Amino acid sequence: MTEIYSLSPFQEFELWLNGLRTYHENPGAPLESSGAGFRKDFVEEVDTSLKIAGDLVRLADLVLRKDTITETPAGRPTNSTRTLEAQPCGLEDFAELMEFRDFLEPFNIIGSRLSGRVSQIEFQAFGCLLTAQIQRLQKSRLYARMRRHEDEPQLNELLQQSIIPETPTIPDQMEDVLVEFLRNLRVIRYIQDEMRRNFEFRKLLVLFGHCYQCYYSFIRMLKPRREQLHLYRPDIVEGIYSTTFALKLETGKVFTDGLSDIDSQTESKRAYAEMEDALGSIENAFRETFSNLVKLLNPSFDDERLHEDLKRSYEETVLLVEDLTLLRDFIKVVCEEHREDENGWEQVPKTLKGFQETSMRYLFFKDWLAFEKFHRELLQSEDSGRRQVLHRFEVYLSTLLSEVKKRSVLSRFETPIPRAAAN
Repeated sequence: MTEIYSLSPFQEFELWLNGLRTYHENPGAPLESSGAGFRKDFVEEVDTSLKIAGDLVRLADLVLRKDTITETPAGRPTNSTRTLEAQPCGLEDFAELMEFRDFLEPFNIIGSRLSGRVSQIEFQAFGCLLTAQIQRLQKSRLYARMRRHEDEPQLNELLQQSIIPETPTIPDQMEDVLVEFLRNLRVIRYIQDEMRRNFEFRKLLVLFGHCYQCYYSFIRMLKPRREQLHLYRPDIVEGIYSTTFALKLETGKVFTDGLSDIDSQTESKRAYAEMEDALGSIENAFRETFSNLVKLLNPSFDDERLHEDLKRSYEETVLLVEDLTLLRDFIKVVCEEHREDENGWEQVPKTLKGFQETSMRYLFFKDWLAFEKFHRELLQSEDSGRRQVLHRFEVYLSTLLSEVKKRSVLSRFETPIPRAAAN
């Protein structure tokens, strides 16, 4: 089910477009309910908006290159395998998107020079103008056509072929609920991938703000769907009721408690850890409730289909267990045989550096902080206190190893995958 997590250029463009619109229309979302907000530094606020504007220009170019072809003069070969007859779309058919792109282009070009030079009033005016342009684009026939072409058919086909393939026809209201689940799962995975590729804290908070709006819109949508489906199957209605309660509880916990002080974090590593935990909680909530609903329609549904990277995650965890065991045993030997000539100690910095460059990326981010703290402490330790630090590090590694072995992914395979398979 890799299709669920892949976004086309237009879908990625639409996600950031909605995020930027939410950012300007709803200052402080999603944390206004807890009395906290994202925006405490006006310069960062301006920079974030301009960076996303630049990304939208790049994504608009990708959409235009993917979905348009230019006319080729008669007698000249074309580089495209598609012909004008097969794909009768030229740039003129994307006029609204091109106009929006041209509107953003100047801000993209001079964005870095505007930093610190824009007043609150000027930025508010820019926000109003920007949201008006976004609304105009989203109301256009082009935008509606691209959504129909790229989003709904893809998710509906995935639903019918991979999730409920042998289920008798279900009401449109139920299909709408399941499609919306898939859409939310896709966005969650996209943000997780973006965090790993390039962790830009402020930009990702913009997507969190948009997700906050989407989650609560979805939860509000579930109530009328229950009422519409009450004559279809009582168990489905009860399942949707349970889903509503579970999602409301979990999203409330994440946005009002888990993320309530994220904007005050001064260390990007701590911010990453908080966002990673929040996304993990939301993903689990949506995945479990979606799976439970689908199994009411299709009891044979295997929820591993929602884990496209399950085997890879298992292989990585097996490798992490092996390397943590080797590292712990090595530290134990060095600690027990520590001598003044430091023959064993000489290998410690190299071994730790090797682990940081390989298997450490398979640890949860929150564990990076403690590991790096011990690393610094060992490098700075004097001969007299080094053995004590090594002993504490060994105890920490044993505890960490026990936690990794408890990961649920390890219970999904009966036969351990050989180390070579994880390389």
